[in-house]
Amino acid sequence: MNVFLDAARKEVPVAGPDQFVGRRREVQRAIRAMRPASEKKGVVFFGQGGWGKSSTALRVIQRLEAIDGTNTVIVLHQAFDADTILDRVHDALIRLPAATKEIVEIRRQISDGGNAEEALFSGLTRLLNLDDLRNRPVVFVLDDFEWALDRTEPRDRFQPLHPLVAPLRGLVQAVRHAPAAKMIVTTRYRFQLPDRNGYDLFDGFEEIPLRPFGEDEMMRAVRRRMQPDALQRLEEKSVRGKELRTAVTRCMGACFGNPRLLGLLVDVAVADVSKASALIDRMESDQKAIVTAEADSAGGSAEFNEVLEFYRRLALTELLSLAGADTQALLRAATVFFLPVPAEVFMAAAPNGVDAPRAVERATSNGLLEVFRHRDGKLSYRVPDIVRLLLKPLKKDEEVQVSNACVDMLFDSWGGINNSIQSNARSSYL
Repeated sequence: MNVFLDAARKEVPVAGPDQFVGRRREVQRAIRAMRPASEKKGVVFFGQGGWGKSSTALRVIQRLEAIDGTNTVIVLHQAFDADTILDRVHDALIRLPAATKEIVEIRRQISDGGNAEEALFSGLTRLLNLDDLRNRPVVFVLDDFEWALDRTEPRDRFQPLHPLVAPLRGLVQAVRHAPAAKMIVTTRYRFQLPDRNGYDLFDGFEEIPLRPFGEDEMMRAVRRRMQPDALQRLEEKSVRGKELRTAVTRCMGACFGNPRLLGLLVDVAVADVSKASALIDRMESDQKAIVTAEADSAGGSAEFNEVLEFYRRLALTELLSLAGADTQALLRAATVFFLPVPAEVFMAAAPNGVDAPRAVERATSNGLLEVFRHRDGKLSYRVPDIVRLLLKPLKKDEEVQVSNACVDMLFDSWGGINNSIQSNARSSYL
């Protein structure tokens, strides 16, 4: 089932059941929030482009259908105006005459100059509370929601573009007032949608951060992506098998744990190992220029230009600029940590004069942090490797200064003298 549609490409690259790997905890958290008994009205998946937000959302929908039966899924992808909202609702509920009648009435009110927020709120609330839908799960998916956000100036959390505020308020309020309706949002950036009284309409949604893949997840993703003949070649002890394994290892090292980029590189390796090796050679030799999308594409292969386009869409340099000088200073100082560290330790690395909580908020809003939420609700942070590449390296005396400021707090956070530190990685790091 692929319910994620892009008007330009007619599809969104999502992993189906046979290719989806990892994200077990994130999917479980989302399912708990999306079940009828949960007080949550939905979930928000956030993280960098290519980290699998849409794939994870689709996986959640599939799991919910296996648990609760068929849901009505209404997907809005990269377009969130009133007409698109009503078009997608109509497409999903076309067999319900009462729903069609409500949609016609909402359109009439808006075309007559009525307030889009009020028309959508009242009309969709009535629609979602129809007898045929009141106890039938309806899931709205707002996919690639960053397209709706105003990122022209720095903010702690972004807000929707002005023309989209009214229709989105109407939609979200209707979902909040419909017993069986839920919502999933995928976005690169954290955001808020204040109502007329300043209350964030997404307050109470379960925010679920995604992170880069680790080595085990990448290897599983590679194996699931390959066709049987390529997988057989990968297992061979022949020269061509060794060449493919070497190429795959290099692909994993070059993708910064990004599943989408990994898939792009592995496809090249399966088709032509020598072409993949040349591509990764260039990626490694001009790494920073490629990540910032400043490398010269002239004379580059089609595969190289596809990698460049991938990084142009990530727009990491723009995001760092939007995050501001304080956030950049904190991220730079926090590159001293190679493992995820508790939030209070991470913020203790902030240089003097930096508002650390606000800097962390902006870093997470711009997708510049790996966020780890533990079972007790506490958070840990880590600067992604791809972001480290864009920050000025710390000098030795700066490393010592940050380490001295944080090491005792980190030791206590990880167990202290009265508790043995269980992780060998943590022990070695300290």
